[in-house]
Amino acid sequence: MKLRPLEEKDATLMLEWMHDDSVVHNMGTDFSKKTIEDCLNFIETSRKDSLNAHFAIANDADEYMGR
Repeated sequence: MKLRPLEEKDATLMLEWMHDDSVVHNMGTDFSKKTIEDCLNFIETSRKDSLNAHFAIANDADEYMGR
């Protein structure tokens, strides 16, 4: 496992957890309405965010496991 910057290839798997109610049911955001475009925009914006650090948790095959 490793931490790495978010990449566009992570968007599909990000959206998967966002649409999983067992993961997001206690969060204050309605993730069920998020789209792949929302994920891609978040990834792009996170690269320019100087106040917050956003990283992907990736396995040894560099597959996104979470953030």
